[in-house]
Amino acid sequence: MPAYCIAELKIFDQDAYARYKGDVTAVVESFGGRFLVRGDDYDTVEGDWNPDYVVMIEFPDRATFHRFYDSPEYQGLKADRMAFANTNVVIFEGWEGE
Repeated sequence: MPAYCIAELKIFDQDAYARYKGDVTAVVESFGGRFLVRGDDYDTVEGDWNPDYVVMIEFPDRATFHRFYDSPEYQGLKADRMAFANTNVVIFEGWEGE
């Protein structure tokens, strides 16, 4: 079942994020992930959610996401991200319906 990672970022250094964005894309894709959303152009239609920047990535399943997130390839990038942004990250399984 596909799994979806949603990250909400408050970015303090746009130049560092631009470098990270280029590097992380290849690592995500090497684990079968694909970006569905990456940006700050949205409309809040209900509630008061007001993120600076949102990323949504689809992975083949939750286990694959965790392999990516815990991988040596991602650990350095994660440390870089934590230096230029405050981030909330969640992972959940998709619904396949009946």
